Amino acid sequence: MALAEWNDAPFAGVTLRQDAVADDLRTDAFMAALVDRVLDRTPVDMHVEVRERREHRDLPLEKDEGTGQE
Repeated sequence: MALAEWNDAPFAGVTLRQDAVADDLRTDAFMAALVDRVLDRTPVDMHVEVRERREHRDLPLEKDEGTGQE
């Protein structure tokens, strides 16, 4: 969930008020949970770069000779 705040006179942009949203409802928590679910439900050779970034390590997967991809 995102809570936005702005003033129309004069309009100076929109501020996202993450401080006014419960921790478990914040957009960053939602996205992290979404990515976790995707990684939990897909084979380890899918989304390799995301897994490596999350785990801060290289995954020892063999590259496909035909495509050069993992």
